[in-house]
Amino acid sequence: MDLKLRRELRRKIIHILTGVLFITSAFIFKDIDAIFWFGIILLVPFGIFYFLIRWLSHTKIGQFSYYLTERDLGHHTNGVGGLTFAGGVILSYIIFGFNPTIVIVSIVILTFGDGFASFVGMKWGTRKFKIEGHTKTLEGTIAGIVVATIVSSLFINFFVAFAVSTLTMLIELVGVRVRGREIPDNLYLPVIAGTILYIIVSFGL
Repeated sequence: MDLKLRRELRRKIIHILTGVLFITSAFIFKDIDAIFWFGIILLVPFGIFYFLIRWLSHTKIGQFSYYLTERDLGHHTNGVGGLTFAGGVILSYIIFGFNPTIVIVSIVILTFGDGFASFVGMKWGTRKFKIEGHTKTLEGTIAGIVVATIVSSLFINFFVAFAVSTLTMLIELVGVRVRGREIPDNLYLPVIAGTILYIIVSFGL
């Protein structure tokens, strides 16, 4: 496994474990509010990573933080992935906290859909295409949809899970921009997934 792929695997393991911890917290404390407070707590270490990478990159601890959170040497996000992950989950809770299932499923799709799509695409993706300057793969997108559907179906109807996962991952392909600026997918994916599920539930589609 080459260096770039190892970095991506490490990032996605952290990504998936973080999402699993969010979901688990709701069941351990038997309260959806635990997700919100866990997100607030995680903003602290993720904020520290962001600080270390952005302003202390010349130090060993800054370089180690970069090594843990960045995809490769040419992929500079200043460790913002963790912050946007927590932010996206918190935003989903704020919008859909009245329905715990919607919050859980939105986190599931962010965790497993995005987590598997990227790694599978890098590892086994051969059918590549570019959208908005980003290289995507058919294999990665399908993997994200399949895994997100399987895990989501633990909480909602399988066909609804498939519809929500598919539409969310297709939107992730295109991305979301505001005034020409790209929004991190960690931030908008749970909101998109939650909105789609809310529409399906509300209108009985």
